[in-house]
Amino acid sequence: MHPVRLLCAQVLGVLALAFGCQACAERSPRSAPPPVVAGLARSALDARVRGLVLLGELGCVACHAEGGEQPRIDARRGPDLVGVGGRVFAEYLPRFLADPSGVEPGTTMPALLSERSDAERAEAAEALTQYLCSFTDRMSTPEALDPAAALRGRELFHAVGCVACHAPRSAEGDELPLPGSVPLGDLAAKYAVQSLRAFLLAPQETRPAARMPDLHLEPGEAHDLASYLLARAPHAAAALVPPPLAPAQIAAGRELFAELGCALCHRLEDPARAPSRGSKPLRQLDPRRGCLSAESGPWPFYALADEQRADIRAALRTLDEPLTDEQRIRQRLAARNCGACHPRGEYGGVTPERNAYFTSNDDNLGEEGRLPPPLSGVGAKLQLDWLVDCVAHGQTVRPYLRTRMPGFGLACAGELAELLARTDTLAPLALAALPADDEEHHDEAEPIVQLGCELVGDKGMGCISCHAFAGERVGVLAGIDLVDSTAQRLRREWFTHLLRAPSRFRAGTLMPQYFEGEVSSRPELGDGTTAHQIDAMWLYLAQGRNVREPSGLRHEPIPLVVADEAVLLRRSVQHTGKRGISVGYPLGVNLSFDAESLGLNQVWWGEFVDAAGVWTGQGSGEARI
Repeated sequence: MHPVRLLCAQVLGVLALAFGCQACAERSPRSAPPPVVAGLARSALDARVRGLVLLGELGCVACHAEGGEQPRIDARRGPDLVGVGGRVFAEYLPRFLADPSGVEPGTTMPALLSERSDAERAEAAEALTQYLCSFTDRMSTPEALDPAAALRGRELFHAVGCVACHAPRSAEGDELPLPGSVPLGDLAAKYAVQSLRAFLLAPQETRPAARMPDLHLEPGEAHDLASYLLARAPHAAAALVPPPLAPAQIAAGRELFAELGCALCHRLEDPARAPSRGSKPLRQLDPRRGCLSAESGPWPFYALADEQRADIRAALRTLDEPLTDEQRIRQRLAARNCGACHPRGEYGGVTPERNAYFTSNDDNLGEEGRLPPPLSGVGAKLQLDWLVDCVAHGQTVRPYLRTRMPGFGLACAGELAELLARTDTLAPLALAALPADDEEHHDEAEPIVQLGCELVGDKGMGCISCHAFAGERVGVLAGIDLVDSTAQRLRREWFTHLLRAPSRFRAGTLMPQYFEGEVSSRPELGDGTTAHQIDAMWLYLAQGRNVREPSGLRHEPIPLVVADEAVLLRRSVQHTGKRGISVGYPLGVNLSFDAESLGLNQVWWGEFVDAAGVWTGQGSGEARI
């Protein structure tokens, strides 16, 4: 260690012991807060499943082989350490390595140096820092913090889903204590605005375990969020500069990295230092000793809560007992905190404390327009390829939800989707064979497709009055797009069950029930039977974007004609908003004024407006220029 740094560390340690004012010097490892796994702050998980989640999230299987023919534990790897010196401040790394839970309360990173004295911990942490920073030779350009971006970032943080896992914040930026929140720690001591922005844009590049999912942020959104999270830290605008490196310390850190087994959890481009796994297998562990003993020693120290320790012991006792597919599903959902947004049976769902942070871009849709959909039966609902893609990369089929469906990576998507598809079933339903959608069977399919077109339109079941259709919105509601989401996303069996009994799949749904048993509400269409009409709608919508438009998708225009006097329309108008005031003047000069922003918005020459969008249906559309 550099002599000056070593002297400073020793002086701080002496002062801390003398005056009792430094938590790191006096704090016993037993007093550290327990690690937080947000998905476990839920009922409906038995002790065994909770224990398996902890064994995976705390990295236990990195050191202790699980064994057995089929892995039961969903193992989590630590962050990628390649280039870590260019991502976080050099002053942060030694503090964190010396006392992980003291610097980041709730972290799942164990204390690897807990048995050492304060001075020894400081020296070891500094050597590890030197070694890690030796892989980084780039410097970042400092950026000034942007107050306007921070204001935008506050809205984003509380809208797009960040607060599903992390605690919401007060207007002053203080975390509001809510159960099941993953602490963010002192981000300002860790990141500069430029490095936090890069992490938010591509979190899985440095955290391949994907517990931090990809929210598909635009670069501007990532900048706004980073600015908000670091708004109270003037030094966050500094450059990230690796510390001066000393060869002796780098060598010492390299030895420590191997001795502590860091490469078992973290990737680093130094394969010579990757240790073999020499610890006992899980089945041979004594749950009263080592990491589970609540004592410091030559092992990683975890400040486990009593309940967490009991859950792990329950999992170890039952390692040889088979897991049901549903238990394996819940294990994976809990590890990724999917229950923060989605209920599945009695597990998960938005809690009352977080309910207000789930909002909608279209309040007309009610609860379905702001709350993510349930996962109950989702394996029987979605086609397998689409489900894999949804879990891996996220989806945007519900643009009215402000909370985004993020991507959790391909590593877990395939297995989880297979488990869901194998577990979730529907009551058997006899489905008639439908003609193929090709030229050879066109004459056979055409009458059925035509019936489906009629049923979906305004002269049939009126589906387009509540759903978007190939990107077009007709009525006051614009639920999930019928064309983009039906045959490409849903299974035909589920679609049939849904139309027969919508409320069975989501209590309180706005979707009406058009069929009662085999009786249709429109018996005059087709042969009037439930099965035939549902099949017709499926075959029609299965044509995708090439489908013909149903009746009622476009209204006949209602032009407002301006003669000798000005004409005024106070309704929503294209590109102006809901509080638009449009004025057409004689001689063909027109304007629109936005009464919400108090500004002149558009001026144009020629005909005035088409009022069909606001004078038909329930008047929720827009007048068009």
